[in-house]
Amino acid sequence: MKGLSDGRFQKTIAFRPASDRRHPEPKKNYGIRGLNIYFALKGPKGAVTFTLYTGWMLPHVINEWMMADPKVDRFHYKPMPAGLDFHKPRLLVDSANVTVKECEWLDGAPCYCGGSVTASDEVFELFLYYGEEAIWRYLRGYYDEVFNEDDG
Repeated sequence: MKGLSDGRFQKTIAFRPASDRRHPEPKKNYGIRGLNIYFALKGPKGAVTFTLYTGWMLPHVINEWMMADPKVDRFHYKPMPAGLDFHKPRLLVDSANVTVKECEWLDGAPCYCGGSVTASDEVFELFLYYGEEAIWRYLRGYYDEVFNEDDG
């Protein structure tokens, strides 16, 4: 996890490794996941995050897929924007937010979170054109939008 402090706001980039947690017993099968990257901006009222699924799988998983289907290209798996989310330390507006008992973005405190997968497409496009700094600018605007709603 890479933390970058910015006055009242803390920027964090976290990487979650790829995994292969398949199991023959369905109740123990947690599937396959590629490496994920999280950009989190934490401020005094809570945090906002952008999630990027890289599509980068473990080498043995790619090899297995290539053996099963020779048309599979090991470079075929592409990044996918997977979430633009907020994390509030308390529920301020009645909504269908999900409660997280230990939110990593709020130092392990419980949070109410919500967001959108489709809204993350815009962040991803800005990232492609303008780089990492575009993510932080977008997250700061999103933070202000989400948390200023609570002040009204």
